Amino acid sequence: MSRIAKILAMVLLLSPVTVLPARAAEVNLDPVDPVVAVGDTFTVNIEISLDEAAGEQLAGGIIDLGYEDGVVEIIAVAIDPYWDFLPDSGSEAEPGLWESIGFDVFVNDPATGGAVIAGVTLQALAAGTSQLAVLDSSRFYSATAQILPTLTGASIRVNTPPTADGQTVSADEDTA
Repeated sequence: MSRIAKILAMVLLLSPVTVLPARAAEVNLDPVDPVVAVGDTFTVNIEISLDEAAGEQLAGGIIDLGYEDGVVEIIAVAIDPYWDFLPDSGSEAEPGLWESIGFDVFVNDPATGGAVIAGVTLQALAAGTSQLAVLDSSRFYSATAQILPTLTGASIRVNTPPTADGQTVSADEDTA
């Protein structure tokens, strides 16, 4: 390493560096921890939170979801009407993987602040717990670039339905 490179490296290492906290966009599922009974049909919304003050905006994207297919199944995806350009509900690519939920704006401006992207309707199949995750393969775009939001999933607890005497068995209880 040359003497100039060594000096430059020392200056950079010893210089005070300020790291400003940045708030990235966040994709969340709501509700985060639903508790349902076997046979129930329920909806979880995919939502995004953007930092308006920082100029964050969302023009569209594609979402892939993962889940435990023996506990729940996705039966429908409804894109929020705000996403007015070629909405696509996606489809089951394989058990436990729902791919290519597409959303975009044409007439509407890109979203700022917070927005619902889609409602995911699921059916509870068996007692247990299923994670519902927005997968890393999902892609989100502003009008000019790809954005990389923090992805937060949900944990769905499915209990057995109440018995005639009103008792339920939690997914966490041993039923043996």
